[in-house]
Amino acid sequence: MKVEWRVDPEVNKMLWEKLSLFPVQTIGRTNPDFVLDLGGGSGDFASPLMAGGHTTVISLDTDLEVLKNRVKGVQAILGDATRLPFKDSSIDGVTARAILHHFPLRMDVCLAEVKRVLKEGELFLVQEPLAHNFFANMARRSVLTERHEAGEQPLDPSHLDRAMSQVFHNEWKEHHFLLSYLLPHLTYRVPDSLKGIARRFSRFAKMLDERALNSLPGLRKYSAYVTILGRKA
Repeated sequence: MKVEWRVDPEVNKMLWEKLSLFPVQTIGRTNPDFVLDLGGGSGDFASPLMAGGHTTVISLDTDLEVLKNRVKGVQAILGDATRLPFKDSSIDGVTARAILHHFPLRMDVCLAEVKRVLKEGELFLVQEPLAHNFFANMARRSVLTERHEAGEQPLDPSHLDRAMSQVFHNEWKEHHFLLSYLLPHLTYRVPDSLKGIARRFSRFAKMLDERALNSLPGLRKYSAYVTILGRKA
């Protein structure tokens, strides 16, 4: 039986707002004309780039229904991330949030396609779930949700690093979540009388995660998520 994917909005914002700002803070600084949101669904990850009125965001996805419900202004293309329907060097930036782990055996093909369509010197922003976080793995083994598909395979961080570095110049990387990954979902399910305590604990866990990941590099392979910024050299 699948469980509906629900989160506590306060804790979810606390943990994920920073990650959601990365498209604007990275690709947004290049003043792009056309940005491809790979496997973007509604396009919500890259859509903040449209705020200045200059950038066109294109969401490419295999799911027609989620494309129909996309963010206003986002352009939609029904397509395959391993066969991009764009000319060589025609895109000013690419984002990809939690898409590569859906086809780990074809990830190299996808990265080569992104490089092909990306203009020289432009940026590719990747966010992916990773394979070695204890809490995330425990949840995947014990709880099915309607948000997750059969065949998903969170990526080994070293495998992802190698795959990216073979195609792009990796300019920057940040790991996220050791203890805190499941807290938005757990907080949603606690009684209302305990939500205040759960939210304070979530804030404390977030602080511990950030300090541990910054000061103890050996723990980063156990993080639940990673952001990598690559550049087409």
